[in-house]
Amino acid sequence: METILNLNFNLKRNDAGEIIGAGLSGDGSTESNIYCTSFVRALMQGQADIRFHGNRIIFEHKGCDYAGESIFERPTEEIEILKRILSSSNKNLKAEASSAWCGSFNLYLKQ
Repeated sequence: METILNLNFNLKRNDAGEIIGAGLSGDGSTESNIYCTSFVRALMQGQADIRFHGNRIIFEHKGCDYAGESIFERPTEEIEILKRILSSSNKNLKAEASSAWCGSFNLYLKQ
């Protein structure tokens, strides 16, 4: 049986309000905390992926026992910006993860 996680998708913006990245945060449950805090490492090890389909961003975490995919719908213009920023060839990406209270991670352009 697949665990349903309550995850929040967030956009990371610079001081000018431009989108520079995105991330997920959990609801404080153990499962969402584990999903979020382990996602960045799994992404670097090839056990997670970020895909896009239409106006959806899909976080796939194959290395986690909880909810393999988390899908969020966003406006098309945001998706296009995120595709450019989060492409695997972008060498200017910075990752941060937190295990505090609800667990979270952000992937964004170095400023």
